[in-house]
Amino acid sequence: MTRRLLFYLYGTPHMVGSLAALGGLALYFSGVIGSYWYLIVAGLYGAGALGWPSNREYHLRLDGEASTEEIREPLARVVKSVKGEIPEPIADKVQRIVASIEAVLPRLTHLGKAHHSAYTIRETALAYLPETLENYLRLPKAYRRFHKLEDGRTPQALLIEQLDILEQQMAQVADEVNRDDLDGLKAHGRFLKSRFASSDSFLS
Repeated sequence: MTRRLLFYLYGTPHMVGSLAALGGLALYFSGVIGSYWYLIVAGLYGAGALGWPSNREYHLRLDGEASTEEIREPLARVVKSVKGEIPEPIADKVQRIVASIEAVLPRLTHLGKAHHSAYTIRETALAYLPETLENYLRLPKAYRRFHKLEDGRTPQALLIEQLDILEQQMAQVADEVNRDDLDGLKAHGRFLKSRFASSDSFLS
């Protein structure tokens, strides 16, 4: 089954169309409609599927050229964008990651982009976190919760795991920034890059 077809079958338009078609079949079996019932059922499916708004587009990827001072505002937009779109406990994780990033920004302002701690935190704020969320949110809602990936997990379970990793890593990075632990920052930077700089894992 192609990915496009799979996304369509999990999509809300298909589900709305299917419910409308089932309503048509109920009318047929109850004797309300007779001749050309199959055309009516097909028409109801089409009306339901085509009449439902297409999936919302999400654009959470941030400007990689933003200065350290400019990171706060786009991060706040990411938090706002996911509210109501993901379960509250997961949104809380996003908020805690953002809070960890914001807590160390004052220390990074004078270091410049080339400093390893600044680079690691900038990549998390401007790439790893928003891209992970965007890749997840562009999936149909039913697919996120119920589709099983190759390892048996759902995309929602995988998102929780990835956010847990980001939350733990950012808490440790914040501590290392405060202690000027350059070796620890380099190690965490390499780990985050290996885990989050690859292709979208929600489609495996």
